Amino acid sequence: MNYNLNPKKIYPFDKESNTYTIRLKSDFYSSLYNEWDFSPLAKRDLDEDLVNYLEDCSMEIPKRSQLRIEITLPELIQDSGKEDSSIRGLKNFFMYKIKILMREIRSNILRSFLYFACGLSVLGAVFFIQHMWKSYRMIPLLSESLQIGGWVLFWEFFSTFFFGLTPLLHKLRIWKRLFRSNIEYLYQ
Repeated sequence: MNYNLNPKKIYPFDKESNTYTIRLKSDFYSSLYNEWDFSPLAKRDLDEDLVNYLEDCSMEIPKRSQLRIEITLPELIQDSGKEDSSIRGLKNFFMYKIKILMREIRSNILRSFLYFACGLSVLGAVFFIQHMWKSYRMIPLLSESLQIGGWVLFWEFFSTFFFGLTPLLHKLRIWKRLFRSNIEYLYQ
């Protein structure tokens, strides 16, 4: 069985603009948003299922292509004010997610460099202890313990910096891509 599906078979594709279209269909403007959030449309959180769907679509579509989000609503409820407000709400939500991820990325970077500085300090202390207080019996035990602690801190640095940042940067690319997408409403 071949699970590697061609996105052109799943999403409408425009060759001229190199754009894939993610299609959504809804009955109301507000149904795109969290039902428990009673803020104005421009400031609401999106529905969690919609967020997951948009993330999944963005991951399935090649990164070098543009995205277009097409939302179809009944013609009876067409309201240009609500449409503009809803588009602003979608963009605001994407920007909010970007800001949260940027804060988390900065926090991870700062934490990883703190681990690095602490590891370097501990290993420096080991070097100092080994060369300054050679005559004490407990020094080898203390220096080996500190050495292990220093290497553990270095491992935390590598783990946080390289392994912790990768999924955050991946998610950031998804949210930036969704933010840059062209959002259009269609009415039937």
